[in-house]
Amino acid sequence: MGIALTESEKDALEAFLKMLTNQQFVKNKLLSEFFLLFQPHNMPAKQFLFVALIASTAWGVTACHNHDDDARVTITINQPTANQIFALGDSVIIDATITSEAELHGWVARVVSADGSVVFFENDKHTHGEELAVNTGWVNTVTNETQAFVEVRAELNHSGTKTKTEKVAVVLKKD
Repeated sequence: MGIALTESEKDALEAFLKMLTNQQFVKNKLLSEFFLLFQPHNMPAKQFLFVALIASTAWGVTACHNHDDDARVTITINQPTANQIFALGDSVIIDATITSEAELHGWVARVVSADGSVVFFENDKHTHGEELAVNTGWVNTVTNETQAFVEVRAELNHSGTKTKTEKVAVVLKKD
């Protein structure tokens, strides 16, 4: 089946399909298969392309939105406990729960020196939901006694410009 689309229309549809499916499409073969599967039989190809692009734009705008500034975010760090001491070779387990009234966009867990100059460990996960579980860990490799913080940060938007952080003080020891 031949579909009368210009090269720029084919490029736009190819980008649209890639956005929807995370797959690369071969313009002439799979675009035709896409139209066969999804195009209403009484709708011209160009009109269908236009409707599909408008619908995908509307879906993209509403599917994942930025966090409201006034929505409450609660971060509960279950482990470690305040001022917990970790000897060289001990596992520092970071277990936390993040809850919100609006969709969250991920978390970052870190172990940092008390003055913030050294990051000993960092792990993150991009995920969506109103309740996120943080379960990660690190083995203490610090050879000098160090005051540190375990930080858990909630990502409130995709760009990471809106965040909330909670931290708990810990002690990293060499023995």
